[in-house]
Amino acid sequence: MHDVREVFSALRHNMDQVMSQLEDGLLLINSTGRIVLASPSACQFLEMHSEDLMGHLVSEVFRDSHPMRKIFHDERNPVLEPEGVEAIMAKAHGPVRTRIRVQPVSEGGIRTGSLAIFTDLESREQIGSELQASEHLASIGRVTAGVAHEVKNPLNSMRVWLEVLKDNMPAEGESQKATRMLDNEIERLDRVVKTFLDFTKPVELQMEDVDLAALTSDVIEAARPDIRRLGAGVVLGIHPPGPVVRGDRQLLRQAILNVVLNACQAMPAGGTLTVELLRDADFAKIIVSDTGMGIAPQHRKRIFQLYFTTRPDGNGVGLANTLHFVQIHGGSIDFESEPGRGTRFTIRLPIARTVERRKHPAAAMATARSIDVFRPQG
Repeated sequence: MHDVREVFSALRHNMDQVMSQLEDGLLLINSTGRIVLASPSACQFLEMHSEDLMGHLVSEVFRDSHPMRKIFHDERNPVLEPEGVEAIMAKAHGPVRTRIRVQPVSEGGIRTGSLAIFTDLESREQIGSELQASEHLASIGRVTAGVAHEVKNPLNSMRVWLEVLKDNMPAEGESQKATRMLDNEIERLDRVVKTFLDFTKPVELQMEDVDLAALTSDVIEAARPDIRRLGAGVVLGIHPPGPVVRGDRQLLRQAILNVVLNACQAMPAGGTLTVELLRDADFAKIIVSDTGMGIAPQHRKRIFQLYFTTRPDGNGVGLANTLHFVQIHGGSIDFESEPGRGTRFTIRLPIARTVERRKHPAAAMATARSIDVFRPQG
């Protein structure tokens, strides 16, 4: 019995490890409609603890209006849809589009239960959008890196010969005016080429433990002149010590600063800038909201593209760099916007688990649904 228990414990541990890596939520339900297995992602998705699911009937866990009750209205014979059922799931932060698929589980030709699979459709679409943006940036990088190198050498030659030309021309007159204009244009082209090269060259990360509360507070201080100039108010939800991430402090600082400055520039007539730092399971979330003009629907797919901007004085580099910096740290960035009412950007970064366990030994026992909110004192 001792050996059997050890084997069973090892198998269960291995299965838990596999299920913890799954993005979709899994519920295994026996032939009587009782939940006998719940994956960590299912608990997180349903915003319930494992003990609230395991061993309970579907009719006990889910309300009458819940999609699972409609599928399992007859707990012994659930409704099976090959493509699944799309439903709106109510969660703490708002409704979420979900697909629920139920597959039969059989043994020896006899049905012994059902496997319910929960898929967050919005997350899937968001990941697809981020992959598309990454592929677009990568394709831009491949093309522009070659073009920039080819352009830079002729520019240097043009600058040298322009200096020779200026030395052999009258000190005043239209000719000198024309050469000054050419000099300015060459300088402008040189800055564009340098931007391309900086964006496409490999980034050497200087990795260290970064306290996001301290880093975000530092970003706000750096942005104070712009905030004051635009007459914007600031609401902070930052309380040190914050979540610790492993990353390049300067790149992370620049990524957050780009989003904060972008929010300030979206409020030319003043408004409210809100910056929050949240803990969401194994991720830290930096949320930057503004009450500005919002992003027009036709511009949303291009917002992270290099050199795309809607401002006359913008260069279209800031958000593209932010996406790049966040992704090389294993994070993600997304936004919600309503024209005329403002925009909210959310940066998600993985928490440094080794640092967290060293500083907070009990943190390893936290469940996937625990969320700590860091708010300002007083």
